Amino acid sequence: MPKLIKYQFKLYKRFELDVWGLLNSNPVFGHPVVRFFQDSYRYRAERAKQRFRQFIYRIDVINPDKSYKRKKWKFVSMQLVKLFYKGISQRRVYKFSKLSSASFGLWVDNFLLLIESRVSTILYRVNWIPNILFLNQFLAHGDILIDSKVPTTVNFMVKMFQLIRPLPSIQSKLRFNFHLRLINNMVYFNTPRYIFMNSKIMFACIFRNPSLSDISFPVLLDIYRLNDMN
Repeated sequence: MPKLIKYQFKLYKRFELDVWGLLNSNPVFGHPVVRFFQDSYRYRAERAKQRFRQFIYRIDVINPDKSYKRKKWKFVSMQLVKLFYKGISQRRVYKFSKLSSASFGLWVDNFLLLIESRVSTILYRVNWIPNILFLNQFLAHGDILIDSKVPTTVNFMVKMFQLIRPLPSIQSKLRFNFHLRLINNMVYFNTPRYIFMNSKIMFACIFRNPSLSDISFPVLLDIYRLNDMN
């Protein structure tokens, strides 16, 4: 009998016509099985509305798009780092990671020392270059001295306590541009604490290993997503 009433109630919900007279305007005198299914139906409908309200701001959850693909975080991280660390490649990152794992000490400290010791990174960290896109031209002209060497590539590795200074012919122009950007608040981050920089004489050097707390964008978020080793 309950199965028959359940079937009749389904037909009632479908056609909205009380053929058998099971429903009663007074819920007290209504059929108990019908009242049970009515309450169950109301409960499920209310729960469905609650779930809908939780995601009302996410149209992709309500109507999921099957063609949507989530971006790979490692790929996105690599694009950010390649933009900031100009000239770096996935092969070089993997080489740095493998060398950091084989060296003594923490992997993070070794990896940061390798990736932050490139001459292009140091020039941008000390705010001598107004735009990272100027690095190729700046280095190709040989305007920077590292001790007595003239680096011509962005991947030139600078050792600890090596002096980085511009040529005397452009030193005054570089100093004027740096102070002008400093006055106009066009310097977006301070020089990291592991680099000593003198803005009057215009020289800089790395005097200690960089740590993760010293690094600003983009390594702070992406350091562990750049390699396949860790």
